[in-house]
Amino acid sequence: MNYLIRFSLALLMVTATVGRQGVGDRPENLYQEIPGQQRELLKQTLNKLVESEKSRDWKSVYALLAKQPTETEDSFVSKMKRTHALLEFRPSKLTFMPPDSSWDIKGCASFKGDRAGRGRVASVHAHWVDSQWYLSPVVVDLFGSEKKMTPRECSIPKATPTSMTHGNSSSASAIFSPMFTMR
Repeated sequence: MNYLIRFSLALLMVTATVGRQGVGDRPENLYQEIPGQQRELLKQTLNKLVESEKSRDWKSVYALLAKQPTETEDSFVSKMKRTHALLEFRPSKLTFMPPDSSWDIKGCASFKGDRAGRGRVASVHAHWVDSQWYLSPVVVDLFGSEKKMTPRECSIPKATPTSMTHGNSSSASAIFSPMFTMR
């Protein structure tokens, strides 16, 4: 009987610990390190980027980019028309990049042609300049050695009614729900 009580207590402690760890994964905590004035604008800009990519509105995506002197809007639009359509991007981790004071936003992205509920680990680079955010398009991250670079799969569970309460719209809630599993 003593063994059963110890086992139950141990199970209860593990369950409580796992529950606490999930708090950091909540969408409202994801952007906590971003300075207050910039935080909401980053969420809005990322939402606009993802919605523009999903609708394949490449001119709107181009307007959000940190411009490259060698790439015109026409060449960017032409290049992006050859990519797979983005279906969803769910950020899961933000990392500050000190050399240029920018942020790397990691997450799971699914594209047209991916199996349902499956995606690939991807990222968006965000840079704050002149009181606004400039972003990169959603890019699949490659892992491995120089000889063999491959994308890593992740899963995106279907949005639930609970996850739909975050953000300003249903599309924003899908973007800011960071729950996914990497493989």
